Amino acid sequence: MRRRSVFTLVILFSLHTAVAQVVEWSQAKLLGGRLRDLGDYAGSLSAYRQALLLAEQSGVSKRMLASSLNDLAVIYCDMGQYREAEAQYTRALDVLETAEGRYGGHYATVLSNLGTLYLQEGRLTEGEATLRTALERQAKVLPGDDLDLAATRSSLAQSLLRRKQNAEGVRLLEEALAAYERHPDESPMEAAITLGNLGVARRLTKRNAEGIPMLERAARDLEAEMGPDHPVLIPSLNNLATAYTLERRMEDAAGAFRRALSICERKLGAEHPTYGMVLLNYSEFLKKTGQKKEAKTAESQARAMLKASGRRSGAGMTVDASAFRR
Repeated sequence: MRRRSVFTLVILFSLHTAVAQVVEWSQAKLLGGRLRDLGDYAGSLSAYRQALLLAEQSGVSKRMLASSLNDLAVIYCDMGQYREAEAQYTRALDVLETAEGRYGGHYATVLSNLGTLYLQEGRLTEGEATLRTALERQAKVLPGDDLDLAATRSSLAQSLLRRKQNAEGVRLLEEALAAYERHPDESPMEAAITLGNLGVARRLTKRNAEGIPMLERAARDLEAEMGPDHPVLIPSLNNLATAYTLERRMEDAAGAFRRALSICERKLGAEHPTYGMVLLNYSEFLKKTGQKKEAKTAESQARAMLKASGRRSGAGMTVDASAFRR
């Protein structure tokens, strides 16, 4: 699930804080968000770093500082740099604890993002516990259809599905999707991702053919919202390829895999763990279709990518490709 990169802030600053600095901070923050939405992660990282620098230098509120730290962690996650992301999330939580305590809504949102990071690294037990804590605290202070709450439900559902706790996982996904659909103008991307995850859940409950239309619609909606080569499409295309393979629609599966790999190559680069995971899944597809030589080459490349990205990100061998095999 894509992390929430922004939480609502009331901008409060002292007479000693220059208004121009706050405006400059806001502009850098907005630029980072726009570039992230365009899939320009390097540009987004630069803008978010500038926003954080301004927040640290200008003496803005602690919530503004925490917001910048959260933004920076989110983009590090997008880039597969998990060690850096965890450090920024941890720092944001420390700042928010002094500002509002551990039971405020902003603290819970960042905690949810941290739990989602743990899942992405394959740290399922730690991630699920963190997400359950975040969900419990959000439920006490946020409306039932709040989008931050929906994001936590969706992330927790992914952990539950990976642990074969399908009933609770599906319930949480349905609750999240209902919340997103009540705010169609605010969360079309998140709604599409959640719909795709429901399609994955259909496969896990032996209803793969029923899930394919959900996955196809999710991919279409994401492309319409984010463009044809945005990295957010990669998991959706990977899951669609897996579903096609199970239905023996090999030509369709090959096309979806190759498109996902093309986006990985152009937008993420060989050091990103997502690229390695999708390539590993593609090698399994090649084996199933009798392309043993090509499969061996792809598998070797994938494992080398995952090893290299693990060293760079600090994830090591905890990187888990199972989410991309659904």
